[in-house]
Amino acid sequence: MYLHLKMRLRQREPATFNPNMSLINCYLASLHALHSFQRKILTLAPMKHLRYFGFILSTLLLPCIGLAQNSVDFELQSATDASHFTLSKVEDNFVALHFLLKTDCPRCLRHTNDFITRSKELPNVRQIFLKPDSDQDIASWAEKLILSEEASYPIYRDPEAGLAKLFDIPDGYHFHGQVVHFPAFVLLDTDGKEIFRYVGKDNADRFSFDQLVAKMEELSDAKSR
Repeated sequence: MYLHLKMRLRQREPATFNPNMSLINCYLASLHALHSFQRKILTLAPMKHLRYFGFILSTLLLPCIGLAQNSVDFELQSATDASHFTLSKVEDNFVALHFLLKTDCPRCLRHTNDFITRSKELPNVRQIFLKPDSDQDIASWAEKLILSEEASYPIYRDPEAGLAKLFDIPDGYHFHGQVVHFPAFVLLDTDGKEIFRYVGKDNADRFSFDQLVAKMEELSDAKSR
């Protein structure tokens, strides 16, 4: 029952940063903000504050840098069996991190069941399901999953939502009398770097398996160009 985080990278989110935006859109939003600031500061004090532009630019681009380079290595322990997952040991596969909600969550069950039963459609994507509950609560919740022996999947524990915090999954969602992080999906490439994320606005807002299929086709098409 542990979580090893070998690198801690925290992304700062200015008001204009959307956790679902692409890397390109992130850069464009940051550069637009810089251009607006530049026009204002040159009007007020020409040349006097130019030495601060480097610092300002790097601050504005921090979310984009984190989005492109937040490769981490971590190890997770399953709450439903004796298995472990270590990111650095995954070879030639994408990794899909499913940050499920704390407490009993019927929608999380449906979401997890859908991805598990259809996982063979995307054999190059490892599906990793995480919950920040206790081992006992996760095991009890997992008993409600509709699984066959050949389709069994471990459900990993994310103690105190440590991995969710590392990936800057926003919290503040009120659910079943508790304040938890929002439901989220993060896709890592074969190098362990984040290339896509989807953060739901509420429990019903989830990234579906069909959307993941479309995203993988999009990535494959982009790579072949």
